[in-house]
Amino acid sequence: MVSQQNDNPPRGLSVEVHTALEAALRFYASTGSVEALNALTAMVQTAGRDARARELRSDELLLVFKSIEHKLGIGDHERFEKTGVGHPENAISRSRLVRAMLEAYYAD
Repeated sequence: MVSQQNDNPPRGLSVEVHTALEAALRFYASTGSVEALNALTAMVQTAGRDARARELRSDELLLVFKSIEHKLGIGDHERFEKTGVGHPENAISRSRLVRAMLEAYYAD
């Protein structure tokens, strides 16, 4: 089988927004504070707007978010229990974050 090469670079957020989103996720995962959650919520809204401006599809935006979670080890409940990263309420907060990100993405 011959592998197919894609000449299109991977699509993603701007470097600045990606870096800031990763930092906000790391901060929230390490503290679980309301302040960190509010900052992260604002950052995912920025990421949603950035994705729309860069003409990413909504599924590409979700994949970027998931890849950052995976890199930080906070997207998997079992994994975060083993490593101690994050807090049990992350599952609820994650739903809020994804909704906020998509609402910003689809906003007029």
